[in-house]
Amino acid sequence: MGRNQTLTSLWLFGNDSSDEGAAHLAAALRSCRLTSLGLEMNEIHTTGAEALAYALSLEHCPLSLLRLQHNPLGDGGVTALARALYNNRSLTKLQLRDTGVSAVGCAELAKVIPQHKALHDIGLEQNELPPTVTDSLLRAMRVSSSLATLSLDLQHGGEYSKQQTADELMKKYTISKLAGKKKIL
Repeated sequence: MGRNQTLTSLWLFGNDSSDEGAAHLAAALRSCRLTSLGLEMNEIHTTGAEALAYALSLEHCPLSLLRLQHNPLGDGGVTALARALYNNRSLTKLQLRDTGVSAVGCAELAKVIPQHKALHDIGLEQNELPPTVTDSLLRAMRVSSSLATLSLDLQHGGEYSKQQTADELMKKYTISKLAGKKKIL
């Protein structure tokens, strides 16, 4: 793939490519025109996420969409990806559904969200984030000039008012749809 100048999208769903496969793909990102990369359900952990983060941090990384759903990245992997975004200008969509991220990784995302001028969509569903994390992400989204979509589960086991989350979102944005297991509005 490193020499392929025509391939722009690559989706490897459930291939168990692991950290080693992610590292090989990250190396290939340095010399190709790949703009969309989907690596859902590939057993990518922190090490693989760090390799992808390094590729994202390079000046001419062309990647605009990165889908890492259902991989056990954890806080270490998400933190590495978030920190890479300080140097990245191309990524517009980052999908991190069910990656085992918690407060630590989300705190790094909340720091970079206002700084990143291209990122307009982050998916963090199925990560069981506590209310304090949800609040920090909403605050970061409020001051961001580019982030238009922040996908979160509004299921917090009764710890957090779902109506409060909806109210926070509606203060700044026109909401056409809020999804969750229970009706919010």
